[in-house]
Amino acid sequence: MVITFLDIFILTALLQGVFMGTSLIISRFLKSKPNKYLGLTIITLTFLTFLGWQSSDAPILKILLSIRWDFLFPVFLFHYFILYLNHRFKDKSWTKFLYLPFCISLIIHLVLEVGFIFKFLSFDSSSFGFKVFKGIEYNLSFFYGLFLMIWSARLIWTDRNIQHENEKWIKRMSILTFLFYFLWFLVDNLANRLNYDFWMALWVGLSCAFLGVIYFGVYRMQLLNQKEELSKIFKKQKNLGEQESKTPSNTDKHFNELEKLMLEDKLYRNPDLSRDDVAEKLGISSGYLSQVLKNASEKNFSDYINNYRVQAAKQMLSNPSFDKFSIQAIGTEAGFKSRSAFYNSFQKAIGQSPGKFKKG
Repeated sequence: MVITFLDIFILTALLQGVFMGTSLIISRFLKSKPNKYLGLTIITLTFLTFLGWQSSDAPILKILLSIRWDFLFPVFLFHYFILYLNHRFKDKSWTKFLYLPFCISLIIHLVLEVGFIFKFLSFDSSSFGFKVFKGIEYNLSFFYGLFLMIWSARLIWTDRNIQHENEKWIKRMSILTFLFYFLWFLVDNLANRLNYDFWMALWVGLSCAFLGVIYFGVYRMQLLNQKEELSKIFKKQKNLGEQESKTPSNTDKHFNELEKLMLEDKLYRNPDLSRDDVAEKLGISSGYLSQVLKNASEKNFSDYINNYRVQAAKQMLSNPSFDKFSIQAIGTEAGFKSRSAFYNSFQKAIGQSPGKFKKG
């Protein structure tokens, strides 16, 4: 068997899809009821890619290939959207009937394919009537999916309760979903007009791009959701950010005011906090602030602020109340702007990574 570059590309895409879909379903950080349906959507699309790639004549694969799986993944996606929006439709029993077209297609094709294999039907897959049926079913599956995409988009764009941080992304996701679905249908219809390798690479590439954008978008939304939850808990934890070994009492009133801003107002939680911002609050120049810090703490501005952030992160990582949150979300809540900045500062101050520290 000769393995081509296209085979490697497709296999990589399949592994990517399985990883993304499974992560959304079982990952401690990403797992949620809405994400379960998004994970099922990705796994179904991955399975469709696999079926389009395989060239085996095995009866079971021929049966699976005949089923209209594109009746299924738009329903999973619709469920994701209504659960994410916490829409009233999520509790309606009629939503189960959205799976009916797929179930009907499944039963029909199981009967037909078994009949073709054991030859107890009076027609076969090359008959005119069967080809007409396949054409009608194909178009029905496309318009059914399109209807669900448009319905989902309408629910999203008319919802007034979406969190501000996530509003832009979920709206973009609805547009991307619609565009992907339309392009996917267009590429699928070009199958007989294009070179197979080019067509397959185009189809898989389009799927990979869509899945990648969706996965990392969901990851970002999860971080934002966790940040909001963390903020609520953070406000209740009055001692977060306090230094384990406090700086001795200082006679410099500006430094004492700065300490008060850090401990009471927790300015360090602002990832964009600058020396000029703090100097303005203290009513002094940024240059004089640097001098105050050097004399009182022997630290520069960046190290001083990051020390508070590291202490806050350290306390959260040690507190069972924060166990359900990801390490990156904790770093963000402590005030670090990026994952690398958090890990580097934590390693420098504590002597080990946040992950290793959390494990004890």
